[in-house]
Amino acid sequence: MQIRAEACGVCKEATYRDQRQAERVEAPQDRKCLWCSGPIPSEARGDVIYCSKTCQGRSQSDMQKTRRTCQRCGKVLRGFGKFCTHDCYGKSKRTLRPRECPICQATFKPHRPEQVCCSQPCRYEPQRRAKAREG
Repeated sequence: MQIRAEACGVCKEATYRDQRQAERVEAPQDRKCLWCSGPIPSEARGDVIYCSKTCQGRSQSDMQKTRRTCQRCGKVLRGFGKFCTHDCYGKSKRTLRPRECPICQATFKPHRPEQVCCSQPCRYEPQRRAKAREG
């Protein structure tokens, strides 16, 4: 018969703390900070990539300063994203780009998002061909 020992919360916490400490010791000692290339302290967790909170903050603020241009209007913007405002994003989604008609290969600007062919004759051409084959 097996007796299962239950650990109290304090003992479990101590066990987890010891495991985390062991992970820190096992972490490679020659790691370098991504921002300043300085050494990362040995007591830091294994997944740490910056030597300090200062380097982490500087890195993030530098990424936010990356200059980009709005894909719709061309304004210079900072930070992440492709558009300067929600309005530009919405207008870019509503803009219908020129397409090629699958029947006559003519380039046309669609009036509706679901429009596939350039005109009604091209739209009904597959039906005409099917009728001609049957008849």
